[in-house]
Amino acid sequence: MVDGGDVPNAESATKKRRPLDQVVIDTEAARLRGQERLNYREIGERMGCAPQTAYDRVQRAYKSALVEATDQARAFERERLDKLWRKAEEIANKTHFVTAHGKVVRHPESNEPLVDSAPVLQAYQEMRRVAESYRRLEGLDSPTKVEQTGSVTYEVVGVDTSDLA
Repeated sequence: MVDGGDVPNAESATKKRRPLDQVVIDTEAARLRGQERLNYREIGERMGCAPQTAYDRVQRAYKSALVEATDQARAFERERLDKLWRKAEEIANKTHFVTAHGKVVRHPESNEPLVDSAPVLQAYQEMRRVAESYRRLEGLDSPTKVEQTGSVTYEVVGVDTSDLA
């Protein structure tokens, strides 16, 4: 989340990275498979490796592409959530006054403006929703455990029980 906020940034700094030369080799194997429609034996012949190695290279490239696309989507969502968080925090940190018909309502005795806590509470609720979305995005919430109880009874219709013996 936003630096200084109550919800820490959960970006992982410990991702395992492949060497650049391996990424290039894997990407070329995937290109041969996708663009040139070669089978794994042909890819292996072209790249000087066994068909299984060609297969492994293509699979690594596919997984890497999915991870990169997923990382980009998560980064986009993080930016959106951070923007929402900052705006809600801005609203929560301001003083709001009760208004009626476009004018600030004042206390009848002290003539002080009446403070409106509703926008602050709504901002806190939004911050809670943003934090929940952030936890789901980063996979920080534990899965919900569903427990099923009960029993099933089967009834056979149209069969004489004496025929079963």
